[in-house]
Amino acid sequence: MPLVPFNPFDHKGMFPFDRDLEEIFEVPDKIIPMIPLRKKLFEPAANIYQTKDKVVVELNVPGFKPSDIDITLEDNVLTVKGKMEEKKEEKGKEYIRKEIRVGSFERQMPLPVEVKSEKTVATYEDGILKIEIPKKEAAKKTQVKRIPVKIKKA
Repeated sequence: MPLVPFNPFDHKGMFPFDRDLEEIFEVPDKIIPMIPLRKKLFEPAANIYQTKDKVVVELNVPGFKPSDIDITLEDNVLTVKGKMEEKKEEKGKEYIRKEIRVGSFERQMPLPVEVKSEKTVATYEDGILKIEIPKKEAAKKTQVKRIPVKIKKA
C-alpha cells in the first residue's frame, strides 16, 4: 500500500455536504439579480464619531437624492431610510450587466450618549450624508473626594 501525504485542506469525500454548500455559494452572476431579496441587502457604510459637543454620523449614500432620504431620532437611536427608484429602460438598450443599485435601505444606529434631537443638522455632499447631533449637557460633575483609610491599632 503506497503512503499518501496528509493534506489538511483536501477533504474530498470526508464531508459530502461540503460540495453542496459550495455549489450554493457559486451561483452565477446571471442568477443573482433575479433574487428579490438582493435589493434589501444594501446597508450603507457609516462612520460615527463624537467631539466634545456633538455626535457625527456620516453615511455613504451616493446616487440618492436628499429628498429621498428620511432621518428620524427616537430614544437615542438614529434611523436613516432611503429610496432610489429604478430609471426606466430606454428602448434599444440591451444590458449585458446591470450593477447600479436601486431600491431602498434602512439603517438604525444607537448613539453612544444622550443627544438633543431638536438641534440636529443633516447635510449631503459628494454622496456623503453627514448628520450632526448636539450632545445633551451632562449633569455637573461633582468633585471626587478621597477618603483616607485610618489604621486602628489593637
